[in-house]
Amino acid sequence: MGFVLSQEESALISEKFGQDFLHDVISYFPKYSKQWGIDIIEMFHDLSINCIFKGISSLYGDIVLKFYRRDLRGLTTEAAVLSEYNGYRFCKLLDADIENGVLLLECVSPGTLLKNEPSLTKRLDIFLSLYAGLHKEPKNPQMFPTYMQWVEKAAANLQNRNDYQNIYDYMLKASEICAELTQKYPQQLLLHGDFHFENILQDKNGDYRLIDPKGVLGHPLFDLPRYLLNEYRFIRQAALDTRGRLKMISVIIGYFENALCIPQEDIRKSFFIEMALANAWSVESGSEAKTENIVFAEMVMDSY
Repeated sequence: MGFVLSQEESALISEKFGQDFLHDVISYFPKYSKQWGIDIIEMFHDLSINCIFKGISSLYGDIVLKFYRRDLRGLTTEAAVLSEYNGYRFCKLLDADIENGVLLLECVSPGTLLKNEPSLTKRLDIFLSLYAGLHKEPKNPQMFPTYMQWVEKAAANLQNRNDYQNIYDYMLKASEICAELTQKYPQQLLLHGDFHFENILQDKNGDYRLIDPKGVLGHPLFDLPRYLLNEYRFIRQAALDTRGRLKMISVIIGYFENALCIPQEDIRKSFFIEMALANAWSVESGSEAKTENIVFAEMVMDSY
């Protein structure tokens, strides 16, 4: 394989994932060069979760080579979701080396992020065009956790964290609300699980495609709030007081209510659940949790 990591790239991988992981990545390059005809040309320097390379394959054309760090359950669920959809609205899974934690994926090129679209209405319409009719019954439901299980697990993981008692209390409340919504919306369909606008990319035909599914079961309602969290990030950047922020997020929630015929009250509840869940996961990963965002989400839920 005609590709050698630079010293900077090697240092980035080693610092983020460890020297053993770096050694594995380097040792696998020749194997995949031969097996998939890959010439690696670029490493994505955003190493937030996994190690990802963009390349060209003599067999498949433009590809993405995704090395999973350690969460092989995440790898198997992503592979399973992509296999279920086989290119419908998602990038294609071309091949995989499950044992070594590697996926070979279709590259969505040029890969313009939805977040770069300046028009709020256009962003929402693009999201809804991908969301509508996406969710389906999986062939092997036993492979996937449920959204309720996600929430319960996150709450349980905080139970003995005395330094984050407030986040734990919010997660208990989120669990109760999630149980109520799950009873009201009992469908267990395959969700993306991380349906935000950095996982929505534009291809060379101008169409938007989905990447990086987490694979979780639940009602389609639970695929809305992760996107809402991204729009809330934009709202936070605007020079608005709390009342102004509440008005802006309410406009978006109302837009979804009208388009999807899901009661606004339930969308607001899902926003609170997802905000609490996101902060619980931040605690687990060692990142900063921001209680003020959960407080705001609770205000959104209670202000309707």
